[in-house]
Amino acid sequence: MMLNELVNLVAEKRKEINKEKIEKDLRDILNQLSAMRESIEKLKEIKLKMILCDEEIKEIRDDILSTSDPTTLSKLVSVLYTKTLDCYNRKEEERRKKLEEERKKIEELNKRLMLYKKIFKNVLGENIDIYLLNDQAEDLEREIQKGEEQLKGLYEKLKVKVGDKLDLLIQLIYSNEIEVNKENYSEVIELVKFLIDKGITISIRLSK
Repeated sequence: MMLNELVNLVAEKRKEINKEKIEKDLRDILNQLSAMRESIEKLKEIKLKMILCDEEIKEIRDDILSTSDPTTLSKLVSVLYTKTLDCYNRKEEERRKKLEEERKKIEELNKRLMLYKKIFKNVLGENIDIYLLNDQAEDLEREIQKGEEQLKGLYEKLKVKVGDKLDLLIQLIYSNEIEVNKENYSEVIELVKFLIDKGITISIRLSK
């Protein structure tokens, strides 16, 4: 092989090697750009959710801010994405259960308020205004607090008018019956006398 042919061959091989390297580098860059675009989309999706989960993702968030390597950054963003969604979904479920419990509590308080109103009207002959709680209110905890305070005030007023028989009366109005035994016999008799004095007819039923 002549010298000029050898030189040309070496030059061609060098071009091929450089071309392969350039193509590989270009593929790597394109892959990194694609991964970065995916990372940006993930960050956009979880941007608001990250606020709710700030404490739980603080460490991985700090790791992201401290790296400049695209590959590492993409991997960390994927971890952040998963952690944030897991945290957010868990907190949303907790919030849903809390709302469900608060609305159930409001329903129970409203039933109690209506029961007290019924006692005032049907037993004492008094019409009173009550505030029924709104289970769609923005602050359900505050709504429950208002209901409990209202119930306490109504109970105290009834206690003054009915006396120690009040709890038995509430039980009777609530369930339409009272189980009489040796322990509560005297209190039941007092309650019956109280109701008869108010002009209320009492039915007695025996059960085996």
